[in-house]
This record gives sequence, structure tokens and C-alpha cells, in this order.
Amino acid sequence: MKEGKKKNFFFKQKAAYEVKECDWSSDVCASDLEDVGYLLLEHKQGHWSFSKGHPDEGEEKLETAFRELREETGIRELVLLNKEPLLKEKYKFINKKRKHVLKNVEYFIGEVKDKTVHVDGMEILDYKWCSYQTGFNTITFKESKNILYEANKIIHKKIDA
Repeated sequence: MKEGKKKNFFFKQKAAYEVKECDWSSDVCASDLEDVGYLLLEHKQGHWSFSKGHPDEGEEKLETAFRELREETGIRELVLLNKEPLLKEKYKFINKKRKHVLKNVEYFIGEVKDKTVHVDGMEILDYKWCSYQTGFNTITFKESKNILYEANKIIHKKIDA
């Protein structure tokens, strides 16, 4: 190589993502299935999404989903469409400690008769019951918009059956 002429090489390193424990969620629809409404929550980080959270030690998926829903919204009675999660999402982000995280979330879909909600004011700042379209416009992240889209298809398939 001639003096004065350097070749510059750039390498892009793939980030290593640590796998985080799976979150479990209750994707809640309200009233009877003929009048579908979706419960969205404003999380303390400022985004709108569904109730979700990490399992306590020894807790099963369903227990986690019910506990998180109760803690974040005060909802105690929920009739599930299925006792297994019906939807799953995966996404990557960098947390406050600058660690790369791969997040797995599994969603249960359930129906409530009583739409009374009491947010905890710590993790959850606000809530709204909304139609599919309003929900889609309110939700912050595309992954959660996809979950709403898929949940809406599942619910309407059940209504039409």
C-alpha cells in the first residue's frame, strides 16, 4: 500500500441480547363479545399498551397474568377465551442499564362484565376502554398494535362462530 493512503475497515458487531424472563399478559376485552372494547393502559414510561408483567417466583403463566391485571387495574373477574396464551410477541430493546434485552410476552384474552378500573398510579398512570380503531391509534408500539390486530381477529372469529 502506498504511503499516505490508508484503507479504513468498519465492522458492525451484532448486539448480544440477553433473554429476559417471559412476561405474561391479560389482553382484556370488555362487556359482552357483541360490544367489544379493549382495555389499554398508560404505563409510567409513557407508552400505551396492555397489562403485563413478570412472574413472581414459582408463579405459573396464568397466575402472573391474573395478578398483574388485578394489581394494575383492580379487575378481579375475567373469563378467558382459552387457558393457554393465544398470542405471543418478541421484541428487542436497550434497558436503562444499557443492556440489550430480548423480551418475550405471551397474551391471554379475556372478557370482563364489570368495566370498573382502578389504576395503581405507580406502574400505570391512566387507562381507557376503546374500540379497535381507537385502540390501534392509541397504542404506542407496533408490536402491541399487532397484538391488538390479532386479538381482534380471534375475538371476532369467536363472535361469528
